[in-house]
Amino acid sequence: MLEIARDNISRGKFSCKFEFVKLESQVPFRLPLETNMADIITMNSVLHHVRDTETFLKEVDRVLRPSGMILIAHEPNRYFKESGFVLCSYRFLKYLLPSKDTIYQLLVCTHTKGIACFLYSRLKKDNIFAHNEKETEAINVVLLEEKLTSKPLSPDEIVRITDVKAREGFKPDKILPHYKRLYEETYDHLCSVETEHYDNLIIRKYSDWLKNRFPKSGYFFFIVLRKPEAETSLSRQSPGAPNCCGKTWWLTETPQLI
Repeated sequence: MLEIARDNISRGKFSCKFEFVKLESQVPFRLPLETNMADIITMNSVLHHVRDTETFLKEVDRVLRPSGMILIAHEPNRYFKESGFVLCSYRFLKYLLPSKDTIYQLLVCTHTKGIACFLYSRLKKDNIFAHNEKETEAINVVLLEEKLTSKPLSPDEIVRITDVKAREGFKPDKILPHYKRLYEETYDHLCSVETEHYDNLIIRKYSDWLKNRFPKSGYFFFIVLRKPEAETSLSRQSPGAPNCCGKTWWLTETPQLI
C-alpha cells in the first residue's frame, strides 16, 4: 500500500509536502512526531489493527494541533452487531447467497480443497483459492525473515494477529468524545454480501433501504472530527512544542505483531 502511495505521489504534482514515517513497535507506544505539529491526520483501516487503541489515540491527540482535524475511515462499527434487524438481514443473505470465500472455507473443512479448486477455477475465471494461498505465502515469507514467527502461520492465525479489534469493533461516537463531530457516515449494511453480489440490483436496493432506515448501523464507519482549541486533550501538551503547518500525516494500514 505504501509503495503504491509513493509511486502515485512521485507521478503527481502536489503543492503540499509528504513524508513517510514507519511506526515501530515499542512499549509504551509513542508516535515519532512532535507535539501539536499536524494540521490534519487521516487513518484508513488502522484502529482495528491496534491492540491498545486508548494509548494510540492519546498519541494521535498529542500530535494534532488545537482546532486540527482527524479523519478516521473504514473501521468496523460495533453498532452493526448491536442492530438486530440489520445483523439478521446480513446473516440470512450470507447463508442464502454464500460468498466464494465461504464456499472455500467449507470445502477446506471437508478436506475437498484440491478437487474444489480445480472445479471452481473452471467455473470462475478468478481463482480465489490460489490468490489466498499466494497472499498467505507472501506474508509468511516476511514474518520468517523478520523472525517474528518460527513457523508459517495459517490464514486464520494471521487474521487473529493483525485484526485484533475487528470482531469487537468501535462505537464512532465514543472515539475522542471531546472532539467536535463534523461528519459521520456508516456504510456496507450487508457487509460481504453487498461486495460479493454488487451486480445484484435487489441486493443494492435493499442495502440502500437499510442505510436510509438504519443510518448508524452500517458495517463500516467514516468520521471527521475537529480537536477543540481549549486545553481538553487526552494527553499533556508540552510547552513550546513546534507547530509545523502545511503538513498532512497519513496513518495507513500497517499491522504489526506485538
